[in-house]
Amino acid sequence: MRTSHSHLSILLIAGACLAPAGVTDSLSPATFDEYVGIGGFSSSGSDPSIAEYVDLTVSPEDWADRGGGAGFAEAGDTLPVTAEAVLDLVGGANLSGIGGTAAVLSRYYFTIEELDPGTPDIVPIIFSAFGSVSVDSNQPVGWTFARITTNIVGQLQVDNNDGFGYTTGYWEQEWDIPVNATVGQEYRIDLYAYTHGHGAGEDYFFDSRTFIDPMVFFDPNFALRDQYRIAYSSGIVEVAPVPEPSTILLVFAGISCLSVRKVRQTRMCRRSAS
Repeated sequence: MRTSHSHLSILLIAGACLAPAGVTDSLSPATFDEYVGIGGFSSSGSDPSIAEYVDLTVSPEDWADRGGGAGFAEAGDTLPVTAEAVLDLVGGANLSGIGGTAAVLSRYYFTIEELDPGTPDIVPIIFSAFGSVSVDSNQPVGWTFARITTNIVGQLQVDNNDGFGYTTGYWEQEWDIPVNATVGQEYRIDLYAYTHGHGAGEDYFFDSRTFIDPMVFFDPNFALRDQYRIAYSSGIVEVAPVPEPSTILLVFAGISCLSVRKVRQTRMCRRSAS
């Protein structure tokens, strides 16, 4: 799980712009699919209605000395929903080679609900997301990508294609897209984190990671945002909204006052004792 430089400030802004979030049965339920395959071995999620973590480790001896490695695929179900896939491969003496894939495919929905009747049906929101891809290898590589597909902002993707082919390196992309949402409409979000590698020889290595985490919040300039809420599919775990910035300042101010008071009391006690 990465900690993004500017995405952290986005979370604070989002917290100030969120009416209470919730889960509703009126939306299609969330689904999650996790998979890791290395050579002739694989591991996958056992329940598509639950976000799971799956991992797999294969030694070269397990696969006729063709190679082995380790990987994991993790679907998140807590807002902001995440998808992450990691794959590390090594070659073996058998030149038939080793291949591997790690992937997460998640789908969930959200809608805008009005808390007070008579409010406008069109609500300005921000669709925000961060995606990253890293690939390292000493042999030609395949496709690794982090993709979001929605029926509200289309498709967003970061991958290891430099325009001439698939290559090694690190890429990241952030999106903050303002869009008008209609109250009561079902909006779909698909997350697809995918990585694949294949090579041969005892010196072969392949290391990759792909990550994506979209979030939705009300436009901070929308004055009526506290009269709506964003509701999500069952299977998505809501979290308490981040406190308003003014509340955060008050908390820090209170802690500072308590600290100063404690220091003063300690000093007074020392003076009395002397």
